[in-house]
Amino acid sequence: AVWIEGEGKLFLYFHGENSITRYATSEDGIHFTYGGTAVSRDATTGGETSYARVFEQAVPRLGSRYLMVFMDNPTAALPGPTGPVSRRIRWAVSPDARTWTIQPEPLVTPQGDEGPNASGPFFLRWQDRNLVIYHAADGNMHAVDVGENFDQEIHLGVVHDSMTAAPDLGRS
Repeated sequence: AVWIEGEGKLFLYFHGENSITRYATSEDGIHFTYGGTAVSRDATTGGETSYARVFEQAVPRLGSRYLMVFMDNPTAALPGPTGPVSRRIRWAVSPDARTWTIQPEPLVTPQGDEGPNASGPFFLRWQDRNLVIYHAADGNMHAVDVGENFDQEIHLGVVHDSMTAAPDLGRS
């Protein structure tokens, strides 16, 4: 859910089937008007465009005002250090929070001990850095610096070790 001040509306992003993220708007947070499809699977995302989160974050080189991060599942396995990658973190941008353009490359592809899946992404602007925080198949939360222009993928490591933190015990 994102409040868009200029419209005086709450935008709610959701998915039923994993292949489509939809949105609805509300002036009071109780009664919603269905807006339609925000993003849906295509040749680059594979079968999923789910667990989306939206942030008011411009990407100047793309002329956008809003950023969406979501999980995909490419139909073709990608080679990686631990074998095929199943799920990655993708992104889309929008000038108006209604019309979205999925970017051609993922923001995050799991690496090394993270395992083959990345999900549940969250965007965080911290100390002049653009970070994506996400859940990995190893059960931990990880961080990636995606760069000022969203064109880098610098894996920073574990930000929450769920193996040592009760009550998580391996499943953040």
